[in-house]
Amino acid sequence: MCIGKRDSRAQLEGLLEELGRRKVSVEELERRALSAALVEERMRFCVLVGCLKPLAVSSCSSGVKELCAAVMDQLRCGLPCGLGAIGGWRQIDDDRK
Repeated sequence: MCIGKRDSRAQLEGLLEELGRRKVSVEELERRALSAALVEERMRFCVLVGCLKPLAVSSCSSGVKELCAAVMDQLRCGLPCGLGAIGGWRQIDDDRK
């Protein structure tokens, strides 16, 4: 009976070692997959920024910058936001036409 317990214990220890190796392997695989996903997401974000940059530059040159400054001035003075903003948006629409 002692021999059977030793065999079982040795088998159990072997299985625990194998489990530990597989756990490390899965953790490494998970790390690599997460790293690849982060690189892909960063790449997508850079493409988005690259696409939006010309739009932002053209918007700043078409008067949106002045409108934003006016809204910020109104907020600092405590005036309601909607008072001057509508006219500013209409002015931008007229400028585009």
